[in-house]
Amino acid sequence: MMLHQDGSRHLWLPALGRQIDLIVTMDDATSEIYSGFFVEEEGTASSFRGLREAIARHGLFCTFYTDRGSHYFHTPKAGEPVDKSTLTQVGRALAQLGIRHIPAYSPEARGRSERLFGTLQDRLVKELAEAGVATISDGALCAFPPGFTNRDGTPLPLILRKSDGGYGYGTTDMAAIRHRVRDLKADRITYVVGSEQSVHFEMVFAVARQAGWLPEQVRAEHAAIGMVTGTDRKRFRSRTGESVKLADLIDEAISRAEKVIEDRYSEPRLRAQIAEAVGIGALKYADLSVARDSSYVLDFDRMLTLTGNTGPYLQYAAARCRRIFDKGELDPDEAIGPILLGEQAERALALRLLGFAAAVAETEETAEPHKLAAFLCDPASDFPPFYEQCPVLKADDPTTRGSRLALAALTLRVLVAGLGLLGIPVPDRM
Repeated sequence: MMLHQDGSRHLWLPALGRQIDLIVTMDDATSEIYSGFFVEEEGTASSFRGLREAIARHGLFCTFYTDRGSHYFHTPKAGEPVDKSTLTQVGRALAQLGIRHIPAYSPEARGRSERLFGTLQDRLVKELAEAGVATISDGALCAFPPGFTNRDGTPLPLILRKSDGGYGYGTTDMAAIRHRVRDLKADRITYVVGSEQSVHFEMVFAVARQAGWLPEQVRAEHAAIGMVTGTDRKRFRSRTGESVKLADLIDEAISRAEKVIEDRYSEPRLRAQIAEAVGIGALKYADLSVARDSSYVLDFDRMLTLTGNTGPYLQYAAARCRRIFDKGELDPDEAIGPILLGEQAERALALRLLGFAAAVAETEETAEPHKLAAFLCDPASDFPPFYEQCPVLKADDPTTRGSRLALAALTLRVLVAGLGLLGIPVPDRM
């Protein structure tokens, strides 16, 4: 997903009698607006707010376009060009997560948002009003889908246009559904958002179906995600009670990972590279290895251990597979011969690997990545007995050696592919 953020200053709300800035953060490919709000004047804080809201509602993305390079690159002096060699805290976090950042001076970033500002005006809400789906209530334009009520029993509204003329998530989510179904011909739409938004999305889907924008054959779903807690089982925060910055969280994970592997490598640069992969991998795996609608404890000591159901354990298993080929000066991509299952450890590992396609299919169908994570733990656990009981490079004969090399290569491919699907880097060495 490519995210784009831009700001535009206009007389958006005539009743105010002055111009204000509209900050939009959107999906560049689908034109879906993930965050949109008004501010008196665009600045660093508003830019960060848009980015935070987009990540909170829709998760991470691959590429980020912005016309505000000074918010992500260090600016030595106000008004002067940015120093592209020095990232700000947010810019560094994007880089560490593998998010490509394309700033304003790149031709790719120019003119990508302006075409979308019209989406936040009256076109969509007028369609809903004319179709009889939306009505005026206390000055706001609202939809009242059947079956949704407040605690006092009164109908619960989905606000499409506020009484002051502003627009909220209801409007942009409705616009996104219409665009994805009509223009992109989507047959499945998945929203990965916090579980506290479940009622909101149920209402959005209901109103979209009322309007005829969401046909029955199109699958719309809310993949609810739980809360991250500290070891005290409360919402994860800093010692001062503030929300923890993502950049600080990543730095802490990498720092702790480097301590875990410090006795394994004497070369500082190599140790730093591996620590970054292990730290970020541990964070991602800790998040993805639990049922997405469940809360989980963010415990660095547990997530960085090299044993058990952790990212570093799976990374280590893959590195151990690769070490066989490095030791024999062989290419694992060339180990594709027939696999013979003469020993129980060989058979157990091979049968386990056969389940990879089914695990990927189930993960895709249910939008539950923890199922793939759980599967990957099994071949990672089955590989050590195979390695210890079935000599590979020193097998008794060439046929057995080739078979075991092929089985080791297949294990490596499954682990690398599976972790790759989870967005977890796999270092060559650990």
